[in-house]
Amino acid sequence: MNHHVLSIITVVLFSLSVACSQSNDSIPLNYPIKGDSELYIGFGSYGSIISENNFSSVEGTSNITNIGFNFGFDYYFDKIWSLKSVLNYDPKGFSFVSSEVNLDYATLVFQPSWHFGKMKRWYLRFGPYIGFLIDDNLDLTELRSLDYGTDFTLGIKIPIGRLLFFIESDSQGSLREILDDRNNLSNELIQRNALSIGIVFGSKK
Repeated sequence: MNHHVLSIITVVLFSLSVACSQSNDSIPLNYPIKGDSELYIGFGSYGSIISENNFSSVEGTSNITNIGFNFGFDYYFDKIWSLKSVLNYDPKGFSFVSSEVNLDYATLVFQPSWHFGKMKRWYLRFGPYIGFLIDDNLDLTELRSLDYGTDFTLGIKIPIGRLLFFIESDSQGSLREILDDRNNLSNELIQRNALSIGIVFGSKK
């Protein structure tokens, strides 16, 4: 199923890219001004791995990929800077031998955003996230229900007709071990990368 998900997202991304390259620059998309806001609704391929100190993966493990969803709200201070909050249904985990560890989180992200490029359609975001474990397939009392770390995002907004879409890649690096085990010296953390697409709804001041 993971290969099918990746294939679908690849086709959609390619189609949006072609449409963007063929789109007319006269498509109206005004610069945002102070007080404007945008609502983002999207989904994508969420891949994660368990790592040691956020550098190398734990020996014997590999990444897993699932479908995640995100809802974002962006408030503009001017045409360059905004503050975005995002709520993710954030499936994480890893594969070990022939089994999978699934850890599903509801993740809140708060990020200052820098908008750049033609018509300010590109954006970079960086900020903290906090995740609340909502489901798992483990039976461990040491499993922590709270996760937190940093999130970095690069994205672009693409107007097609009268609609505005987005494509973005974001990466999360945990700063908290998944197990509450004082004897665990390997500092095992979850890393997650996502590639998402979706639609943007804007509101002018």
